[in-house]
Amino acid sequence: MSLLSKLTVTPLLYACGALALLSVGLSVALHVRGADLAAAQARTGEVAAERDAAVTERDAWKGEAERRGEANEAYADVVGTLHGELKLAQGERRRLEAAGRAAVAAAQAEARDAERTLQRLAAQFQAQSRVPDCAAATARVAQACPAFEGY
Repeated sequence: MSLLSKLTVTPLLYACGALALLSVGLSVALHVRGADLAAAQARTGEVAAERDAAVTERDAWKGEAERRGEANEAYADVVGTLHGELKLAQGERRRLEAAGRAAVAAAQAEARDAERTLQRLAAQFQAQSRVPDCAAATARVAQACPAFEGY
């Protein structure tokens, strides 16, 4: 081999060997990346299914939240109505209590008036029963009707 071939061919052989090794390395790297790509593509289907399940679950929760919101609104309406009815009932109770107090006061006034009338009539009867004609009449009434005895 001549000097010229040693200077040109040997480095070219080394360069070809290095390029062959680089080619094999890149091929292995490409194969590994291809396997990663295939795994990623397979995982993409699983992730898409998980995403779809999450979207479905989210939509279900949204529907549940809407139903519960509507139920809360209906509950608020019922509570508002009941609160109004409670205020009306409390007003009616106050009115009835006032009417009851007025009725009790009127009945007590009538009872006092009846007691005064009774005392007046009892006093008048006591005074009249001491009069001889009244005492004799009372005795005759008691004889005629024993139910009047003691009056």
